[in-house]
Amino acid sequence: MLPAGQLAETQRLARAGTWEFDPATGTIVVSAELRELLRLRSTRMTVRQLSRRLHPDDAGALATMARDARDVGSPAEAELRVVDGDGAVHEVIVSCRRVAPRATRPCAGAGDEAAAGRPATASRLWGVCQDVTPIRAQVRSTLRRQGDWHAVRRTIDAFHRAVLPGALPTVDGADLAAVHLPAPERLDVGAAWYDAQPAQGGRLLVSVGKVAGHDRHPAAIMGRALGALQAYAHDDPDPAEVLARLNRFLADTSRDDTFVSAVVALFDPATGRLRTANGGHPAPVVIGPDGDGIAATLVRTAGPVLGVVRDAVFPPRDLRLAPGTAFCAYTDGLTDRHHDPGSADGRHLLEVAAKAYRRFGAEPAAQPLAEAIVRDMLGGAAPDDDVCLAVVCAA
Repeated sequence: MLPAGQLAETQRLARAGTWEFDPATGTIVVSAELRELLRLRSTRMTVRQLSRRLHPDDAGALATMARDARDVGSPAEAELRVVDGDGAVHEVIVSCRRVAPRATRPCAGAGDEAAAGRPATASRLWGVCQDVTPIRAQVRSTLRRQGDWHAVRRTIDAFHRAVLPGALPTVDGADLAAVHLPAPERLDVGAAWYDAQPAQGGRLLVSVGKVAGHDRHPAAIMGRALGALQAYAHDDPDPAEVLARLNRFLADTSRDDTFVSAVVALFDPATGRLRTANGGHPAPVVIGPDGDGIAATLVRTAGPVLGVVRDAVFPPRDLRLAPGTAFCAYTDGLTDRHHDPGSADGRHLLEVAAKAYRRFGAEPAAQPLAEAIVRDMLGGAAPDDDVCLAVVCAA
């Protein structure tokens, strides 16, 4: 057993103390440390005095604990709320166990047991009381913060889902798919988008983009940027012109460090022609048959991010997608991951995309191809940033 001084210091640091109940006198005796912790006037109190300090809803738990310890003989515990001498409520964990009754000295007129010096039949109860009020307060505070976090996250996710297309358009001669995967542990999500809309002449316009910056929430800027891009594309779907107009709009209306990157592609299924322009965004990938094998290549075009240089030029690049060829535009959440720096190497994406294409054989469907690329790039890990991937397959 620890010396008295060490035991007192242990109880002080643990915010705990001991107590003992003598059924013969109906008295509860608490240690000096527990008396100080609960601001009690004395180290002795009756059961009635304790009941006045106990929360009414906890009286049953206290009685059950005492009964279990007394009748069953096994240690018992209960969590109670007790009012101290200053009126503050303490949340305490109380342990209780039965201990042997004290022996009594024989005295005149006592019964046979007492006269023989044997212990009385009633057992005493002994236990420890620990004040866990600060711990419980911290738990509640953490739960409130978690609840607030999840409420904010649900709001952002709902807004982002409302902005992204509810369904992708159907265009003859083109198979279109998209995957969106938000980063699970962040609140600055909602910065990435994918979009697709029909254009005149049976063509298809696809865009993928992302917002970067710190002054305002990226989801709000994303909605504004995507809305402007859709309006400009409806008027003139040429990718270079769409990006030029969006860039001027953002440069004229932004007053902070926010900027946008985006890639826009216009596909004509009748001719297989695809025109793309890039505003500071990761280079898209084209995957398709190449001789006896499958080749994946990056489509590089020069163009700055949007919203910084007002008169920037976004040179277009024209390609032809042969039947079965896939065009993939994505955000950097697909390639940039903290736990795997090598994933940012463009060659890694090309290898993964070619292998995924090869597994599906000739002319794979766009949706399973998109899902396979995302799955293989992440390798089962959660993304560090929002992932958007749009795939257009020439049918």
